[in-house]
Amino acid sequence: MAFICKRLKLNYKKLSEEEKKWLKRLAQKSDLLKNPKPQRGRK
Repeated sequence: MAFICKRLKLNYKKLSEEEKKWLKRLAQKSDLLKNPKPQRGRK
């Protein structure tokens, strides 16, 4: 969650509970967060 907030320049502490739940649901659908292998340098 910290990674997403940092990239979007959001302050996680200032988000409401509803916004945090919404953000978690979005993160679960992300392929980048599911993939344990680093993507850097991959072609």
